[in-house]
Amino acid sequence: MDFFNQLTRIALQSEGFVQIGRIPKFYLPSEKKPINEYDLDTWPGYMTVTKSLADGLFLNVDTATRFVNQKTVLSIIWKMEDRGDSMKKIKDYFTPNDYNPRITVLTAYNSRSYQLDGINFNLSPKTYTFEWKDGSGQVQKTNMIEYFRIKYKIDLSSKDNAQQPLLEVNIRDDTILLPPSLCHEAALPTDFVKDANKMRALHKYKISDPAQRAERIGSLMDRLAINA
Repeated sequence: MDFFNQLTRIALQSEGFVQIGRIPKFYLPSEKKPINEYDLDTWPGYMTVTKSLADGLFLNVDTATRFVNQKTVLSIIWKMEDRGDSMKKIKDYFTPNDYNPRITVLTAYNSRSYQLDGINFNLSPKTYTFEWKDGSGQVQKTNMIEYFRIKYKIDLSSKDNAQQPLLEVNIRDDTILLPPSLCHEAALPTDFVKDANKMRALHKYKISDPAQRAERIGSLMDRLAINA
């Protein structure tokens, strides 16, 4: 089953799908649609589950919808600062605990998803330096501003971007640092979830109609079969 799950993941990723979170749900960035009235994007996708039954292995596929905040994580930090939240309160917001689950973010430069472990106010794109391999395989040592300029042609040199804190992601024994200005929360804002009217308004953006779900699942199967 592990092999089959890995095979499914590789097949979907080869089609441009992005896995968000640990549960096997895959979304297609190229098909995202804006909901500008709520500062959200909707990402259509699929949930896959491998099951072992008497007749063999089966892949259970269903549609899924993900809402992504159009505003950057940096704008969320600024909003918290503007309303007078302390640095500790901001750190607590981004640090998971028993009452605060890990926040999932999507990066604007390569649509990868990460689950955050904290925020570092002692480092910034200007001060954080590290080694990395460029396109020719040469090892370079630069700060984060130069890294994004060279690798992604993204400018982080403005004062706000250069001095922003960095988001922390712990992967095994390593810590990855991300600029909040290039990250978006892959979930609905807390104040949005508490608004019943807004939540009802989002139903029309979800793929819930049975005929529509069947059509989308069939199109995915055809797509994978063609490129198998």
